[in-house]
Amino acid sequence: MKRVCYLLSTALLLILIALTFSTCKPKDEVPEENGEPTEPVMATVSPSPAATPRPTPTPSPEPSFRNALTGTALDVAPSYRPIAVMVNNIREAQPLYGISKADIIYETQAEGGITRLLACFEDITTVTVIGSIRSARDYYIDLAQGLNAIFVHCGASPQATSAIKNRGLNTIDGLSGTYANTFYRDSGRKAAGYATEHQLFTDVERLTAAEDKLNAVYDAKFDNSLKFSDEPLKGVKTEAAAKITVKHSGYKSTLFEYDSASSAYLVSQFGKAMNDADTDEQLTVSNVLVLKTSITNVPGDTSGRVAVKLTGSGDGTFYCQGKSLPVKWSKKDSASPFVYTQADGTPLVLLRGKTYINIVANDVTPVVE
Repeated sequence: MKRVCYLLSTALLLILIALTFSTCKPKDEVPEENGEPTEPVMATVSPSPAATPRPTPTPSPEPSFRNALTGTALDVAPSYRPIAVMVNNIREAQPLYGISKADIIYETQAEGGITRLLACFEDITTVTVIGSIRSARDYYIDLAQGLNAIFVHCGASPQATSAIKNRGLNTIDGLSGTYANTFYRDSGRKAAGYATEHQLFTDVERLTAAEDKLNAVYDAKFDNSLKFSDEPLKGVKTEAAAKITVKHSGYKSTLFEYDSASSAYLVSQFGKAMNDADTDEQLTVSNVLVLKTSITNVPGDTSGRVAVKLTGSGDGTFYCQGKSLPVKWSKKDSASPFVYTQADGTPLVLLRGKTYINIVANDVTPVVE
């Protein structure tokens, strides 16, 4: 009986083992689907994308030469010192010629509330005609000397005549026989009825010839103290300044309107765009400065001339890229350049490009919108 039970148990065990093996497939066996073999399903794992290395920015090569008045690149170094021209700015003398090519323009009072411009050019070959041209004032000479510029004018006030003589300056004067051929009277203006004092002009050929005669070779070592950058206001606390009205006097105001497309201010005066009659372009500038100082009447001067103090130091405001910040200015002496700083003494950096500098009385506050 025990033997029968043992045999039955063994038989059942063999049956169970056989059933187990019959339901298991070998690891390498390919299952079939609809009678066709199918590939085994494998889990797909996407590899992590390799990080793309960022290319190291290649800095633009520093140009061999830069315009000392704008900070922009030049193909070749200038041959001669900058030129600074006294430009007539009375209403009856409009329109002006050559101003759109000026690198720096200074504006301040001459007499009786009218203003004159000092248009400064690093390279005179960029301009065709300049004018009309008027007489000098001693403080405009200070401005020209601060840029180591050749001063161009026709006649001078008593104070300017004394300054030219006492400082031993070489200037290009329309009343001097040496440079008489540097200037000409415009026949078109004469025919149009312009007064004689609004008819005097010069051009690039005449000025180049005068420079050759002076042999005022460019001095690369002269430091005009101007600093430029493509991002002058980066990290600087500023206020919005999209529209600026600078009231020079009861007679004259200058308007600057910011154009974000060009990152520059459009200049207007006498109620309309300040256009260059030579190019028919409105004057645009990257930087606007308003410098405050003492402007007083010259005692006993029957023509209403003024004295403008340009040495020492004072307050001002810098406008750039539609923004503004307070600044300080200083000028050691007549021949020294202006030095501009932020209120905390940090050197002021200008945007590369043209600059318009308004010199106004201490009680003048620009209207900013």
